Amino acid sequence: MKDKIEFNFEDMPHHWAVCFNENCPLAGTCLRLLAGKHLPDDTVTWNTVLPGTVKDGHCPAFAEIKTERMAYGLGALLAHVEQKDFKMLKQKVMDYLGGQSTFYRYNRGEKLLSERQQAHIGKLLANHGYTGELVFGGYSERFVFSNIVSKNTVDA
Repeated sequence: MKDKIEFNFEDMPHHWAVCFNENCPLAGTCLRLLAGKHLPDDTVTWNTVLPGTVKDGHCPAFAEIKTERMAYGLGALLAHVEQKDFKMLKQKVMDYLGGQSTFYRYNRGEKLLSERQQAHIGKLLANHGYTGELVFGGYSERFVFSNIVSKNTVDA
């Protein structure tokens, strides 16, 4: 993990299971335990990984602590697009992101673009001759919440 990133409870998906098993052999590298330590004090109930889940040092709910460089601010990116291509490329990006209102939420930083989304937008631009480093308006390092646990299954 890079420099210490502050855990923000608001970034955690609402149905994401947390853990409280500090004796787990994976505890030092598990995002679920870190998340459990950051539940707000007024939390009464939450999805949790049961203590007996770990068997022979393996936990099917284990989520390694990973971070991702998220981006926002599409205006800076599209500023380098020629006027003749601007409307068409902006529309393609809007379509990819789910529409005009969602596009503007990403642009204002209300939603953050994952590295996968950033790469896809880069491919959209590259398909029309715009290559080079992608520069968004801003960036934020965030934890990656993977391995959603639901009842008896783990979804990657």
